[in-house]
Amino acid sequence: MTANNLDKPAPTQRIIYINAVCERIEKMYIWIVRLVRAGLSDYSFPT
Repeated sequence: MTANNLDKPAPTQRIIYINAVCERIEKMYIWIVRLVRAGLSDYSFPT
């Protein structure tokens, strides 16, 4: 019985974990975009 109880919440835990990872990736992407924009605006690279 204990094994079945442990197996049941596994999918929900995976979904929560995936959602958390996606949120972190989105935040990191936003920060990277901000840093790139700030870098491009501050340092005008010669083309």
